[in-house]
Amino acid sequence: MGRRRLIWLTAVLVLSLTVMIANAQQDACVQLVQQALAAVDENCDGLSRNSACYGFNRVDASFVQEVAEDYFSLPADTTAIVELAEIATAGLDTALEQWGVAVMSVQANVPNVLPGQNVTFMLVGDVEVENAVDPEDAFESVDPIPAVTEVSANIRSGPSRRSNVVSSLGRNRDVLVDGQSADGEWLRVIFDERIGWMSRSVLVDDAAFDDLPVYDGFQRAPMQSFYLTTGIGGVRCEAATDSVLVVQGPEGINIDLTVNGARIQIGSTIIIRLLPPGDVLEFIVIDGHLTIYDDENGTETLVPEGYRTTMCLADGEDLGLDGNIDDLTVNCPPSPPEPVSPDEFGQFCTLEDVSPDLLNYGIIVESCGEDLDPEMGIIVTNNDPDQPIIIGSPPNPSADETTTCDQFALLDPLGGIPATPYTYKWSSLSGAEWYKVMFWNAQDNLLAAEFRVDAPTTSVLANIGQYPTGAFIQWEVLAMDGEAILCSTGRSAVTERIGDPNPPPEDDSLSASWVCDTYSSDGSPSTAQISWSGADSDVSIIWDIGDGDSSTTGAAPSGSTIVDLWIGYSMGGTVSDSDETVELPALNCLEDPAPPPPPTPLNASWTCTTMGDGETPATATIVWGSADSTVNISYDNGVNTVNTSGSAPSGSQVVSLLTSFSEGGTVSDLDDTVNLPALDCYEAPPPPPGPLAASWSCTTIGNGDNIPSTATIVWSEADSTVAINYDNSDTPASTSGAAPGGTTIVELTFGFSTGGTVADADETVNLPSLDCLPQPPPPPPPGPLSARWQCEGAFNARV
Repeated sequence: MGRRRLIWLTAVLVLSLTVMIANAQQDACVQLVQQALAAVDENCDGLSRNSACYGFNRVDASFVQEVAEDYFSLPADTTAIVELAEIATAGLDTALEQWGVAVMSVQANVPNVLPGQNVTFMLVGDVEVENAVDPEDAFESVDPIPAVTEVSANIRSGPSRRSNVVSSLGRNRDVLVDGQSADGEWLRVIFDERIGWMSRSVLVDDAAFDDLPVYDGFQRAPMQSFYLTTGIGGVRCEAATDSVLVVQGPEGINIDLTVNGARIQIGSTIIIRLLPPGDVLEFIVIDGHLTIYDDENGTETLVPEGYRTTMCLADGEDLGLDGNIDDLTVNCPPSPPEPVSPDEFGQFCTLEDVSPDLLNYGIIVESCGEDLDPEMGIIVTNNDPDQPIIIGSPPNPSADETTTCDQFALLDPLGGIPATPYTYKWSSLSGAEWYKVMFWNAQDNLLAAEFRVDAPTTSVLANIGQYPTGAFIQWEVLAMDGEAILCSTGRSAVTERIGDPNPPPEDDSLSASWVCDTYSSDGSPSTAQISWSGADSDVSIIWDIGDGDSSTTGAAPSGSTIVDLWIGYSMGGTVSDSDETVELPALNCLEDPAPPPPPTPLNASWTCTTMGDGETPATATIVWGSADSTVNISYDNGVNTVNTSGSAPSGSQVVSLLTSFSEGGTVSDLDDTVNLPALDCYEAPPPPPGPLAASWSCTTIGNGDNIPSTATIVWSEADSTVAINYDNSDTPASTSGAAPGGTTIVELTFGFSTGGTVADADETVNLPSLDCLPQPPPPPPPGPLSARWQCEGAFNARV
C-alpha cells in the first residue's frame, strides 16, 4: 500500500513539474512574441518604398553584389530590394530569444504617383524569400502623364470590355495615365488613389501614349516574382504564428505577383506557406480575394475571403538569384477553394497584434478574439434572443441611428442572374462611402465574387460567368462607411444562372464604308480610305483594284486603311470579321467632285541690291512666288544674256549687272512667264579730291632748353596716304597720315623749325619755318606830353 502511494505521489510530482515547465515555456514564448512585435514596430516604422527591414532577431540575407561584413546584420538595418538576392528569417526559439521577423515594402505594379502605397511583405518565423527578378531585367514604371476625357466614359478593372466597371468620369475630366495594354487600345489610369483601365478612344489622343510601357500582368519589378520556402514543423507556442509569408496590397489596388512560378493577383491580404512534407504551396485569403492564373490552359481560379487553395511543387531548380538548386515551382493547377476552419485561423491571431503603421491597414483574422461556440443551438440558448435571427437579412439600425435601411434594396436583376456581362443596380444610401457587391454560390453557401463600388455610383457591370458561382446564385450589397457596415440589402432569392437577357445592340455589329482619298482624271492611280467598326475580330478586306482583286487586314474593333485603285475606279469589295461581311459598293475616283481652286499665277520682280559706277558691277535681287515648278530665269547683265534657275514655289536670287544696267529679263515656270523690266543700278562715282592743302602752327610753347614745344600739322584733300617731313630744330624728322585729311602733333625739341613738307601721291605742300619759343614783351607805347617847372634861385626857374 505504501509503495502504491509513493508511485502515485511521484506521478503527481512529475505531472505537476511538466505542467510548470510547459507554463513557463508558454510564458517565455508570449514574452518573446510581444517583445518581437514591439521591436519590429519601432525598427521598421516608416520603411521607404522598395526597401527591406531587419525587424527582429534573426534575419539573414544574401545580395547580388559584395557588401561589408556588418551590412544588414542588426535590427533596424535596411537595404534596397533591388540589392537583395535572398532574405530569410529564423524560426521561433525561446532559448535563443529569436523569432525572425523581416518587413519589405515593394512597389510591384503600384503607380509612381502613389508613393505612400506599397505592397507589404512580412516574413514571420522560418521563412526564406528568394528574389527571382534580375536587376537588369526589372521592370521600371514611369511617371504618369496627364490626359483628358473626350466623352463620358467608364473605368474598368482590366483592359477589356469584359472587365467590370469600377467607376466613371464625365467629359473633359483630368486623369493620369502611366501604361497601356499590349494592343495599345487601353490605357492604365490613376484616379482617387486607385488604378483602372480606360479605352484609348475615350481620351483626347496624345502621341505620348505610344511611349507608355505595356502592362499585361507579366511585367515584374524587384521582388514582384520570388521563390518561397517555409518551415513545416510548426511552433509549439499558442502566441506565435506559424512560419508564414504575409502579403498585403494597398486598398483598392490589385497587385500582380509571381510566387514559385504561379502568376497571381491579390486584392488585400493573403498568407503563403508550405505544408508538410514541403511539396505543397498553400494560399490563405485573410481579406479581399486572390486570383490564380493558369496561362497554359487559359483559366482563372478565384479564392474569396476566408478560403484557401493549394498547389503542388516540383523538385528544386536554380531559378532565382542566390545560385542554389532549391527553387520549388508549381506543377499542378490550384485545388478547388475551400473554407478555412476557425481552428486553422486561430494559429494566425498573432498577426492582429502587428502595428498598422507597418502595414497598409490593420489585419483582422476571422475567429480570433472571444471564443464562441459555433453551434447555433448553444448560441440561442446562451443569448436568449427576443426574436429569431435570420441569417442574410438586413441589419436593423438602433433607435438612435439616423441611417434607415428600409429603402436600401436590390433593384435589378430580381430574377435570374445572367452568366454574361450585365449591369447590377441597387438603391443609394445616404452616408455610404462605398458599396460591397457580393455574389454567392447558393448551393454551397460560398462567396464567389466581390466588387467594390465607390458612392455615389449604384451599379456595377460584372461578368458573373467568370466566377465559381455554380448553377444557383444569390447576390447582396452592403453599404459601407470605411470598414463599417451601415446597411445590407440582404441576399436575393436563390436563382438559376441564365443566358444573356440583353443581347448586344444592333450598332455593335460590323459596319464598313469607303470614300475616295485622292482623285485621278486621266486613268492614273487614285486612292481610297476604307473604315470599319464593331468588329469582333481582326477584319479581312478584299477590293477590286481595277485589274483584279487585292486584299489586306485590319485590327479589331475599329480602324481605317488607305488602298490603291489602279485605274481610279473599283467594282467594290468586302470587309469581314469572324461572323459578318459588309459589302463595299462600286467607287469612282476618276474625277474630284470638288476640285481644288486654280493655283495662283506666277509672280516675279527685281530691284537693285548694290549700285555700280559702270566700272564696278552692280547687283540686283530677283524674287518670285506661286511657282508650280522649278523656275527658269533669263536676264541681261549688261554684256550678255545669263540663264539660271530657282526652286518652287518661291525664292530669291542675287545676280550681277556688269555695266550696272540691264535691258530686263524673264522668270518662267511650267505655264507662266513674268517679264522683268529694264533696271538701272548706275550711280556716278564721287568727284576726285581737290588739290592737297597743308599747314602747321604752334600747339605748346617750350623754353628752348629743357621744355620742348609742339606743333600741329593739318592736311586735307589728299588722294593717298601723306608723307610728312619736317625740321625738328635742325634735325630731320618724318611721319605719315591717312587720306583724305587729318591732323598730327609733332615735337620741336628746341622750339623752332626751318620748315618741312606734306606730300601725297602727286602733290607736295611746303611748310614754312616755325618759331615756338617765348617772345620778349613789346615796348610800351609812347604816352601823352607832360611838362613842369621849378625855382632855381632868385629870379630863375627850370623847365
